[in-house]
Order: sequence, then C-alpha cells, then structure tokens
Amino acid sequence: MYTTPKDLEHWKTNQYWEQSVAICPNLLAILSSAEANLGRCSTALEYAHRAVSASLEIGEMKAYISATTAEWSYMQTRGNLAEVLLATGDLVQAQQICEERSAYFSKRVEARMGEYRSLGPILRMLGILSCSEGRHEEGEAAANELRRIMTMLGSVFPSLQEEVKIQLRHQAQVPILKILDDMSEKLDCKHQAEVVSLYAI
Repeated sequence: MYTTPKDLEHWKTNQYWEQSVAICPNLLAILSSAEANLGRCSTALEYAHRAVSASLEIGEMKAYISATTAEWSYMQTRGNLAEVLLATGDLVQAQQICEERSAYFSKRVEARMGEYRSLGPILRMLGILSCSEGRHEEGEAAANELRRIMTMLGSVFPSLQEEVKIQLRHQAQVPILKILDDMSEKLDCKHQAEVVSLYAI
C-alpha cells in the first residue's frame, strides 16, 4: 500500500498511526487471554510476553508515538501478563505487576476519571494476592482504597460507579481469574470479605 518512503512518512504522520500501531500488542494480549482461558497456559504465557515486548517496541518509536500511548499500551499488556501468571501459579510476580499497575492507574485517575474502570479490578486482585501472600497490611489497604473509590463514585458519579461494578463482575467471571474468589474465601483475615458487596447486583 505504501510503496515509497514518502508514502510511509505520510502514513506515520496520519492521525490513525498511533491507533494502528497500538493494535498489535492488544491483539497479542487478547490471543494470550483466550489461550489461557482454554487451559493452554504455556502458549498463553508466550503470547503475553510477546505482547509486552511489542508494546516496548512501540515505546521506542518516540518520533511518531506519544509517551502516553506507549506507556498505556505497556501497562495494558502487563495486566494481561499478570492474569496469565496468576493462572500458572506465579502469584509473586503477578502481585508485583498489580502493584506497578495500581501505582500507574492511581495517577491516571487524577486526570481521567474513566480509568477507575481499570483501577477497580486491579485493586481487587492486588488485595486478594497480598493477603494470600501474608502481606495483610497491603491487602487491607487495597480493599480500603477500592471501598473508598466506590463510595466516592456513588456520591459524585453514579454512572461511572456502575461501570466499575461491571468491570469487577466481568473480572469475577473470567475463567482463569475465578481462582481469586477461591483464594479470597480461604483467607482467615477477612480483609477482602466485604469487597464482593461493592459490585453485587
């Protein structure tokens, strides 16, 4: 389609360039998630790492891709990697990625309230993983922050609160993430006990 350097340069300056380039990591992440939910975790893990690598390559295209787009793509693919790692039993690394993503989206919501849709499920997963690993202070903090967010949204932005609830319900229904419910039920600390009520129908 683009046969000359001039044509290629024109495409790179096109308003759809960033969207087109960002599709590749996202597609790999979707494929990874599908493989994991079918029980093919080794293949899923391979695709998850490829998705992260693809997003890092996007970050190197600084002349054409904004830092914001590159970082967002990276964090999205890292989220998929965390879910696959959870499915493979690597709870420690999954938790580390959750902490990384929680910090990132906690800053994003200051300018983009819509990012609460991403932050909510991250906090739920982080809280359960933290308590399961014996890090109860961090687990309780994550649960309290999620509770604070839902209460705040219920007061000032009910429609967004409902969207966050939908994302939390979706997370609870994803096959490879159902383990989070099992882990939560086995906890004796009860720090995560009330989280499910935050998105109950």
